Amino acid sequence: MLKRMYFRRNNGFTLVELLVVIAIIGILVGLLLPAVQAAREAARRMSCQNNLKQLGLALHNFESANRKLPPGWLGPSRSDPYAVASGNHQYYGTLPFLLPFLEQTAIYNGFPTDLLRIERLAASGEDIRWFSQLPPATLAGGRQPWELSQYRIPGFMCPSEGKPVELVWLRQHARATSATGTGLNMNWTNGELANFQNVGKTNYVGCIGRPEVAGGSEQGAFLNRQQTKFGQVSDGLSNTLFMGEVHGGRDGSTPPRPGSWLWISAIGVPVTADPANTTWVLGLDHRTAFNSLHTGLVQFVQGDGSVRGVSTSIDRTVFVHLNGIRDGQIVNLE
Repeated sequence: MLKRMYFRRNNGFTLVELLVVIAIIGILVGLLLPAVQAAREAARRMSCQNNLKQLGLALHNFESANRKLPPGWLGPSRSDPYAVASGNHQYYGTLPFLLPFLEQTAIYNGFPTDLLRIERLAASGEDIRWFSQLPPATLAGGRQPWELSQYRIPGFMCPSEGKPVELVWLRQHARATSATGTGLNMNWTNGELANFQNVGKTNYVGCIGRPEVAGGSEQGAFLNRQQTKFGQVSDGLSNTLFMGEVHGGRDGSTPPRPGSWLWISAIGVPVTADPANTTWVLGLDHRTAFNSLHTGLVQFVQGDGSVRGVSTSIDRTVFVHLNGIRDGQIVNLE
């Protein structure tokens, strides 16, 4: 009797088929990943634009309430604009003044009122720097500014920011070299705080411009102890940059350490058309330059509240004119 033979069919993949499938999946992932990353970066950039838009609205609301803009920072007395960055001044930046207009009134109300006054200068031997331990009489019922500085406000940070912080620019002041100088010295102090990593940071600062040229014709909107009025922006609010992005840059150590700006004390950034100046160049990885984590551009809020991206390849002279509030050189980014 003949026996019937049965053969079982193998329904699995062969090794070759499996390798082909894996290769196809790898190719698809390789094609899709850049698109996903680009979409995520576009979303982060739009969120950053929204942060700047809110700052622009806050500036307009501040100006509407006070008939002038907040100061760039509270450094040495304006009677001596060439003073070295030393002494016991407040060293607040622009952002603390905007807190009530950014739904952060609770933090703002914690500051000692007297220390937020632009006219307030230190008495002999009095230390009123925001990172100093202030006596109760100076606090006048307020909280220590050092404690308030540790609040981390999401609207002050670009969503693309995520680098580790190894140092901060703690006490800042921009000053001219002389009454006839055409440049600024940026003075910085770091390492004075043991717990600097706890301090809230920011990626947005004001525009200083180039204030030492032709009687200040190229100055920006935010200078030391100066409150600019909209009427002084004769170049037009829609033609003038007010605030822009910074990521902190790096210091000169080996290897370079990444730094960050603090929202409580962040001053503006100067600009120059001098080709010999290699530190204030737009997009440069330096602490005294406007720069961002968005490839090829840095975002700014203009005087009219609109937000624009400025290419890092823009002509340096044109960029200086964009920062000046009354230099007579009208530049439109459209």
